[in-house]
Amino acid sequence: ERAPREGLQSMVTQAISSRVQSAFYRAFYAWGMKVGTKPKTTIGLSFIVTFLLCLRLLAAFRNPLPEETRQEKLFAPQNSQGVADQERYEATWGMSSRRNVVYFTTQPRGGNILTSSALAEVQRFDAIVRDQLWATQFKNKKDWEPVGNQTYRTLCVKAADGSCQVRGFPLELFYRVDGSYDFNFTDPEIAAIVNSGKGIDPTLFPPDSNRTIAADTVFGGITRDSSGQITGAASVKITYNLINGDLDTLPQLQALAWEEQLDYLVGPDWTLSPPTSVGSATSGISVFRSSVISMYPSTAGAISRELSETISGDVMMLQVGFAAIAIYAFFVMGRPRKPVSSRAVLALAGVVSCGFAIAVSYSVGALFMKVNNVISVLPFILLGIGVDDMFVLVHALEQTPADMPVPKRVATCMGHAGVSITITSLTDLLAFALGSTSSLPGLATFCGFAAIGIAADFLLQITFFAGWLALDAYREAKERADCCCLAPVLCAPACATTACCATYPTLQDLNVKYYVPFLRNKVVKVCILLGFATYTAISAWQASMLQQDFDRRWFVNDDATLQQTFQVEDDYYPTVGVPVTITTPPTATYDYTSVVGQQAVVQLGINVGANRYIQPGSVVAWYPIFRAWVGACSTTANIQAGLPAYCTTTSSGGAEAKRLVGADGMTPVADDAPLDTSYVPKGRFFPWLNQWVHQNALGRQFASSILWVSGNNTLRTEPQAEAGLVATRLRATYVKVETANEEIDTMNSLRDSVYAANVGDSYPFAFVYIFYEQFAIIVQEAVLNLSLALVASFLVTLLIIASLPAALLVTLCVVLVDVDILGLMNMWDLTIDSVSIIQLVLAVGLSVDYSAHIAHAFVVAKGTRQERADKAVSEMGTAVVHGATSTFVAVCVLGGSKSYIFRVFFKQFFGICLFGAAHGLMFLPVLLSLIGPPPIDIPLKHAIEPPKAEHELHAKEVPEHDATADEAPKQQAISIEPHDMEVTVAPTPPTKSPH
Repeated sequence: ERAPREGLQSMVTQAISSRVQSAFYRAFYAWGMKVGTKPKTTIGLSFIVTFLLCLRLLAAFRNPLPEETRQEKLFAPQNSQGVADQERYEATWGMSSRRNVVYFTTQPRGGNILTSSALAEVQRFDAIVRDQLWATQFKNKKDWEPVGNQTYRTLCVKAADGSCQVRGFPLELFYRVDGSYDFNFTDPEIAAIVNSGKGIDPTLFPPDSNRTIAADTVFGGITRDSSGQITGAASVKITYNLINGDLDTLPQLQALAWEEQLDYLVGPDWTLSPPTSVGSATSGISVFRSSVISMYPSTAGAISRELSETISGDVMMLQVGFAAIAIYAFFVMGRPRKPVSSRAVLALAGVVSCGFAIAVSYSVGALFMKVNNVISVLPFILLGIGVDDMFVLVHALEQTPADMPVPKRVATCMGHAGVSITITSLTDLLAFALGSTSSLPGLATFCGFAAIGIAADFLLQITFFAGWLALDAYREAKERADCCCLAPVLCAPACATTACCATYPTLQDLNVKYYVPFLRNKVVKVCILLGFATYTAISAWQASMLQQDFDRRWFVNDDATLQQTFQVEDDYYPTVGVPVTITTPPTATYDYTSVVGQQAVVQLGINVGANRYIQPGSVVAWYPIFRAWVGACSTTANIQAGLPAYCTTTSSGGAEAKRLVGADGMTPVADDAPLDTSYVPKGRFFPWLNQWVHQNALGRQFASSILWVSGNNTLRTEPQAEAGLVATRLRATYVKVETANEEIDTMNSLRDSVYAANVGDSYPFAFVYIFYEQFAIIVQEAVLNLSLALVASFLVTLLIIASLPAALLVTLCVVLVDVDILGLMNMWDLTIDSVSIIQLVLAVGLSVDYSAHIAHAFVVAKGTRQERADKAVSEMGTAVVHGATSTFVAVCVLGGSKSYIFRVFFKQFFGICLFGAAHGLMFLPVLLSLIGPPPIDIPLKHAIEPPKAEHELHAKEVPEHDATADEAPKQQAISIEPHDMEVTVAPTPPTKSPH
């Protein structure tokens, strides 16, 4: 009972597979017949459609394609909490400021910057930046745009009184309230001032307040004595925060112009050549030269500028890649046994077809998405995939008898190869289409452009290139030479006597004569299976150690001047991380004036400072300093002696004595009561806070950290102050961490610390959070996208090959290739990030390319498993080798690239080509010869036989190519009979008779 049931299942499966294969053959055979009959029409129509699709790209000469270089818009998940917090932060405080940092060292580096002469030079540079540096124009893409006369004071982030906000300014230690700087100290005295964190002016740094400047956050390369006291420092940094603006808006262009002037003030090598802004530095008006100090800037737009430079430099790489793949194609297709069968011109048409596909991808994709630096590797991918399809089509044509009528020859070629390239193209298309739904914008955008490009590549191969394929077949039928040893002698007689055109063994000859018999050997099979199993185990072990990581620096070319700044940061600020801001809620949802509310605000600062990832002493919180000021102005001694200078007056001008209260919120505390148990009276909280931020020199430093309901521009009346606050903020600095997991932990840990204080819906935010969010989901994204791509490849392979066992074996090869690539990544010091994920998704599609061709040839072949495996490798092995080699040749030019993206692309593509070809040409044929599925019986007579009327039409029709009189008799002799279809089941080498 079991045997008949299994036999019936096998018959049903065979019937379904047969019908599916027949349907695909019928469709491609019919299309090939049309192309073979009207090749010029096909070429012309495909060119017109391509031209129309490329109109947006052609318009880019006047209107550049939209471009995205902001890393937060490329590598951060846009639905994450970090992005949501950024939106909340910017809605409250305005757009995140543009952080421009200049690092100063001695000249040469390594000396002590804490000297009177060095600090005076730093202050001289700072004075030029603040008072003498301006910008008037900026080159936005191709057009110069006026930006006004922009200085630091017009662009800086403002304090409440309209002055530039001062935060973490190291020279403030030597600043006096009269506006002067005093560096007239000995080196030990300067070190002592820096060590104390207290400036020389007690008005700015009251002795009884806890306001200090943490040395570790602004000085680098600090040296200490045995007691831990600072004795010197190798570097100091100054931060210039500018107002930000939306992309390509005037505020952003103004900031970019001024930032480039700042870079140029340091030196011309720090800007583009020529500069893209006009101002005092580029005009030679603002000049700074020093033999004492060196400067290393890191402006807000520097990395984006480097990304734009990388994109611009990609054009040369692309040209070299095109040239390399064209030379390879000419070498393979233009060095035949005789000039008549040479196909150098056809190779050129194939490369041009790939170029058209790239153009369509950019042109159509730019209508919906923005070009970015990750897209720069796409042309190499489309080149590799397109040329691979070209080799498959050409190889299929060469497997047909040369004396077969051209329309039928092209139809047979398309019927056989069309299915193979459809499998690979549709798999790639679906894999990337699914990848375009990723929450990582860079990955989603790349996959979107890639899906468009692969669709265009496939359609152009079966139209534009197929038309040229047919014309080349007509040329070959007329026995006209293509070229002789790469020298163009088109339409000339065959140079059969030329020495350089003598016959020589081709790769196909070597494949059939040596490789197929070698692969048939049982010992070789055992070695291959054991070898692949061993290497897969090693790769899996290596893959288990693969880490996730991301660093914005990776996107700066190795030879960029900005790398010097990164080196200074690494050498002198190895423990200093990024700044972070904690925003507290509005008074509408949180009571700041109650004792409980004040206790929670204090606890918030304590929690932040106690977090293990926060730099010690870096927390800057307004409330403790405000409370200390009230306490200093409320002592009996101070009131009796007259309020000191740092105690403000009310808005009416009268002196006001102040007094802190106890835990009950009403009872005034004694003069010696500790501040920790003293609080600002509820009824006077906002009026006194209003006085402090507007009339006290120290309080004014915090004015920008407190937003009032009534606005921040003028001194409020008491009723206006009583309206309360919109928000306040605390600031801190992270310690520097190394791994992605630690960076995720810094974010989550500080969130927990903030939430634990119970100050309403307070939240921490740092710009890097939006990148840390990537780390939190990157593994999930990798698994999801790889799984979707694998499922897509399996379904497409199953649908088109119509054999479940064959589809499973192909999918197995794809999985093993991805495991090998993951192992290679770890061995080659790569990590899991947004860039490498793209290549992993790509690996699925390209691995299918190498395996599906062999599997498809196997299931349609006749004979034993071994005979069918031999035939599959004989027929498709050469095309697979050329496809893998041509793809690798296209990316070889990237091996020595200075761009991180190109280097990752090269390394992973090396693995894709090597492991994909190895599994397709070695591992899979051995498996097929041992456990391969039964053949699919394709009744080609019924699958691809045209209707009788069409028969007669093709038999009588003269093709639209330029038929000459000498070939007319041959055309008249053509008749398409059903029995001729038989020969296409198992194509034979062109040297054999067609019957």
